[in-house]
Amino acid sequence: MFPRLRSALAAALALGSVGCVEPAIGQNAQGSGAPSGDIQAGSTAEGDPEGETCEATWRAVAGAPEVPGTRALSERRAAFLGRARGAATVLVREPRESEGEAATRERRKLLASPKGVRINRIVAQLKNDKETLRAVVLREGYLFTDEPEDAFELEARVKLTDLFDSPRLVLERGEETFTLERKENQDKRWAKAGPEYVFASGKSAGKPAKIQLLDRIRVDGETAGPPLHRDILAFTRREGHDRMEIVRLTEDAMLTKLRFGETWVRAVVKSDGPKLTLGCIAEPKETRERVRSFLAETAWKRRAEANMRAAVSAMVDEALPFDRPREEEGPDKDGTIRPHWLAAYLMGRQSFVVDDKTYAVFLPDGRPHPPQVCVDFVLDSFERASGGWFTPRGEKPRRIEGELDISDYEPENVRGVLGFGKFAEEHPELFAFRRFEGLERIPFANREGFFTFLVEHAHEMRAGDVLAIQGLKRDNRVHQHAILLEEVDPLTGFPFGLADQMKAPRRRSWEGIMAEAPKRSLLFRARPLDVIFRKMAPEPRAP
Repeated sequence: MFPRLRSALAAALALGSVGCVEPAIGQNAQGSGAPSGDIQAGSTAEGDPEGETCEATWRAVAGAPEVPGTRALSERRAAFLGRARGAATVLVREPRESEGEAATRERRKLLASPKGVRINRIVAQLKNDKETLRAVVLREGYLFTDEPEDAFELEARVKLTDLFDSPRLVLERGEETFTLERKENQDKRWAKAGPEYVFASGKSAGKPAKIQLLDRIRVDGETAGPPLHRDILAFTRREGHDRMEIVRLTEDAMLTKLRFGETWVRAVVKSDGPKLTLGCIAEPKETRERVRSFLAETAWKRRAEANMRAAVSAMVDEALPFDRPREEEGPDKDGTIRPHWLAAYLMGRQSFVVDDKTYAVFLPDGRPHPPQVCVDFVLDSFERASGGWFTPRGEKPRRIEGELDISDYEPENVRGVLGFGKFAEEHPELFAFRRFEGLERIPFANREGFFTFLVEHAHEMRAGDVLAIQGLKRDNRVHQHAILLEEVDPLTGFPFGLADQMKAPRRRSWEGIMAEAPKRSLLFRARPLDVIFRKMAPEPRAP
């Protein structure tokens, strides 16, 4: 870097060299209307030192050279987001392919095979050659592909034990870093018996670890180059904007446009590796004040979303069972176990019997273990976010009262998808209901059409929405399923952070949920209004 530019950057909040454009997608994606790549500095009033300093910072970053970014992941972002978790991450450049004769040979064979099935094949073919498999599916340690059709397979088929035998690994996911340990798994609630990598510490200690798209993985003790990934999702949660456009990207900084409610602003973002922080807002003082007011007025909404995600995480960790009798193959008896569980729980029992089969009331550590159908999972997420849940073993059996209890609204039947949809539609004071009809009912088998529809209607999707799908499954019966939308992509608004209950609570992609029955399509969207959402944002309790 030239000395003059280095000095300018140091004087302007010590921000570094600059990068590429991540195209925005969907309605209002351009925000203020300025074209992507418009990096001209604005103007601020005299006597506004904060604004003047930020304008100088913006000009310094705008004058630095760009980095290449990842064209395939940017131009086909929705196709990746729809298929694999982790795809929301931004890379400053594509990771380089591994060199070597074996890696080159196997990579050529892979690229010559049909997309969508070839990852599974190469994992099977190289099961006894982990070094070569790593060289093919990892690039500089990143689980990476530039083909959306391979993205789901990489996440679903590639296991850490396919790639490594080492006793300890280091996993980088977004701005977090985890140490993993290889252990013999005996707990069949989580996986088949056999070797498994588990989290070595933290809130997930002892739980199995899986690699996601754009994760970086290495053997503990090995050195790694500077991280290529930037965690825009954690940044968005932290700073409170609801949409983001990257105008210029660098190793150490971004020029961005951020949307706070109805206000778009130019902002300089600092990068400390994958962690992003808001450096400054390059707008007049009155605009900055408008942003501050918006953040103060909407703090409760961000707290509600965080509580909702925490509730989902708790139920995923507890692996709550799907409410279907054991060994029952069809859906005819779905929802019949939970009433028996609740009766046994309130009577202080440790187990109960239904149709000669025994079910546990609690997990071994004493946490309640209620069965759920898919709508139960969604409503439990809302109620648990509000502070309501069941007491653990050892305490008086009762449901702790939270701010929200759906039964207070006297629904007739909200455990079924159609029953919940009817309730939401008939209560516009509680939910904003939107039914998908006619040509909007695009089956997932038409992935291009399905994802295009989501892109075009991204402005209609928000965190907390309940999305219902419906269609024929392999038993030739029409099924409904409810999905909780946890996250939308900050760059595009694409609804990608999905959580649902089928066999157990899981966070999955559209591909992961819908590929098992691709004739299904969107049925309705039910959005909890503020009267519901505010109850999910209780103030933190004093210690």
